[in-house]
Amino acid sequence: MVLTRTRRPSGPYRALDLLIREHPPKFKGKVPYWRPPVAGLDDVHARIIPAWSWSRRVSDLDGERVLQLDANAAYLSAIMTVEVSHGPLGGSSRQFDPRIPGYWLVDAHSWKLSDRIMSPLGMARTTDRVWLTTPTVQLLQQLSDQGVWPGVRVYGAFIGSSACRLRGWASRIASDRSFAMQAGDDSRVAEIKLGYSQAVTLLGTDKKSDAFRPDWADFIRAQHAATIWRKAWGMEHCNLGWLLRSGAVDELIYPETAIRTLLDRAARGDRVPLTIDPSGRTLGSFKIKGQWSTKSFTRTRGGQSAAAAPVSRETETT
Repeated sequence: MVLTRTRRPSGPYRALDLLIREHPPKFKGKVPYWRPPVAGLDDVHARIIPAWSWSRRVSDLDGERVLQLDANAAYLSAIMTVEVSHGPLGGSSRQFDPRIPGYWLVDAHSWKLSDRIMSPLGMARTTDRVWLTTPTVQLLQQLSDQGVWPGVRVYGAFIGSSACRLRGWASRIASDRSFAMQAGDDSRVAEIKLGYSQAVTLLGTDKKSDAFRPDWADFIRAQHAATIWRKAWGMEHCNLGWLLRSGAVDELIYPETAIRTLLDRAARGDRVPLTIDPSGRTLGSFKIKGQWSTKSFTRTRGGQSAAAAPVSRETETT
């Protein structure tokens, strides 16, 4: 690929400005409602956006090393794939439709496989009805079809009438990120990461911003969580090895043998649940961020303590 830009942009990376002024998602040629009425969101204030800090009880790893995987540009990957509501939310339904962005009132059930993998609802400790976003409910529906979730019944919904994607915005950010990485400009890569992370936060919290879409921020975070969860579930189903810990939504920790087997299968051309890209460039892939010895990992109850310094640790670039 030929680099065509010759001058490094100066100043902070204003990802939200790029969304509003250069890459607004359109529906039938119209820009979105940047500040739609949020009446009704108060009714779903107890909505759950999955997050977790989970670890497996491990007694013996036979002396093998433990590897920490970190998702490359995790939020950016979610922005690239998520569907959001173009207009304000306000519709209702008693039938879940994965094509409709919104919040759905469904039953929360206890997770029966917590000894193997974190709950798809994260750290939520409830068996009551809860409001979940479309990405989370879609995941639960798929797990229900597989027989590991009791089912999805909708009691109410707060949904949009038209969906759009943020792919144009995400593609611009990805292009800027790729250019900075090819140029070896680590500081600019960090600025870009900070810029789009802040944009997601501002969409959900800054009521004075030109764009106030707390629903979009929720959908992006939920999409990210569902994507990471599916990759961990895929590793489990392919018998590639135990997930040992996921202490942050974009972090997965496995025995070294599991990752070696994964890489061997990928090299043979087999379909694998996640990909490893040490360069950090490929969206949706992972890099090996750190390593632990068995002793240091098990001494800290599954590596949860910051006192367990990794044997080696690569610099984060996404």
